[in-house]
Amino acid sequence: MAEPATAPAPVQAPLQTEPLSYWSLVGKQFRRNSMAVVSAWMILVLFLLSTWAPLLCEGRPLVWCKDGQTTYPLLRWFCAPTSSIFTVDYLFNYFASLSLTLPLSWLFVRWRMRGRHAPRAVRNRRLLQASLVACLVALLPFIGPGSYERQATEAELKANPAQKILTEYHVFRRWKLDAPEYLKNRERLDAAMGDYAIFPLAAQDPLATSSQILNPPGVYVQFENKCYYQTGPGYLAAPNANIPLISMEAVLEETKEKGAYRIAGQPEGVRVLFSPSKDDPAPGQKVWLYGEVLRTGAGTFDFLVAGARPLPTPPLRVRHLLGTDEQGRDVLARLLHGGRISLSVGLVAVALSALLGVIIGGLAGYYRGWVDIAISRLIEIVICFPTFFLILTIIAVMEERNIILVMVVIGATSWTGMARLVRGEFLKLVDQDFVHAARALGCSGRRVMFRHILPNAMGPLLVTLAFAVAGAVFIESSLSYLGFGAPPPTPSWGEMVRQGMSHVMEGAWWLMFFPGFMIFLTLCVYNLAGEGLRDAMDPRLRK
Repeated sequence: MAEPATAPAPVQAPLQTEPLSYWSLVGKQFRRNSMAVVSAWMILVLFLLSTWAPLLCEGRPLVWCKDGQTTYPLLRWFCAPTSSIFTVDYLFNYFASLSLTLPLSWLFVRWRMRGRHAPRAVRNRRLLQASLVACLVALLPFIGPGSYERQATEAELKANPAQKILTEYHVFRRWKLDAPEYLKNRERLDAAMGDYAIFPLAAQDPLATSSQILNPPGVYVQFENKCYYQTGPGYLAAPNANIPLISMEAVLEETKEKGAYRIAGQPEGVRVLFSPSKDDPAPGQKVWLYGEVLRTGAGTFDFLVAGARPLPTPPLRVRHLLGTDEQGRDVLARLLHGGRISLSVGLVAVALSALLGVIIGGLAGYYRGWVDIAISRLIEIVICFPTFFLILTIIAVMEERNIILVMVVIGATSWTGMARLVRGEFLKLVDQDFVHAARALGCSGRRVMFRHILPNAMGPLLVTLAFAVAGAVFIESSLSYLGFGAPPPTPSWGEMVRQGMSHVMEGAWWLMFFPGFMIFLTLCVYNLAGEGLRDAMDPRLRK
């Protein structure tokens, strides 16, 4: 008996998978390099730490309630760090605001598109639109409404005598951001009266010193508007003065007399007397004392203190995790805020050099001929000068030194390598079929350059940008180490290394180690991420 014929199995249609774009392939290849992925995450962590430094280490309180009046000093500073021109704090505070609005906008887009099988191009367009909206929303704290009138100061009246009443615009006036600033370390909160304050995680101001003495021993110091200089080991003398001003390291111990201390290890006849206007240091604290020694009797001396400051304290303390510097400032707070200076110099300087390199190199590669010859000779002339010494020369002749000038000088002198790279990419792509098609459609030269050729030349340029950021951070650190960077007391990693070098022999190793390690870590992660991106964009290394 014949077996019944069985129906053939249905042929399954191949799954319609959406083809991967070029950058999706690059991202997939980049994620296979574990070292590059870790470096990319470390870059993000460093950037976020610098961005949110005010919430991590800042001496201003989030909320300050005194005598029934509540103000928000840190939020006020966040919205208006300074009344002068653009500063780095404005840039990073905007990034902090953007770090909140951008993820929320992306989550909103994903929530709206859940369960929908939209093409990748549609999803990318929606994410781009949400990102633009998030960038605008992040600007609101800095451009919000709010104004009030105030009396002009004496300096403002001299500049414009007719304008006695000035109108100032502040954000969120209802939040009392324009209320009088609280007096830090001058007013005590009374819990019984309902006073309270909420500080960041570590209430350490990167610029606040724990003493009025701002100079370490062995250099010029200033007490009560008088300048003193060093005449010998441990001695400071005043000009045209017969009595030397002595500086010494001491550990104070309490005595029965009010306002008097004794130095640990010294005879009982030596008393340390503080002026009533000076804040007495805590007993048992190692300090540097500046003052005059007066003989009061046989075997008795009075040390009249003109100033005192604490010595650098080692790390791993409860209050100062990374220790303090020679002026009593918290090293961790200065590291976090100093990252704003170093990273912003790298980003802004590289952005400026990339802009110059793309425009100049694109013109040379697209028009060729005499334009290419003239630009190539200009690039060769600029390359002949050592970049670092050229930057030193430009900064040295400037009257005022600020961080914006350092960014501009580094960016204006580091564009030659990118210009030559862009020129080579344009020479390779200018004769491709898509360029001829764009010209045949009547596109202008500017549209062909920046709309058709430049996107196809961005791959090698992005790799160069990653290495250029590391180079700019290194240049800024070197300039700050030599004293040509941001002026003190602005914290920057190179400046902290320079200050710590003078105290290494005293055993304060942490003053140089931690900022030096941050420079080393930043250079490593940017270089490793750049190498990973370079390998991911190489088609010969794809698997």
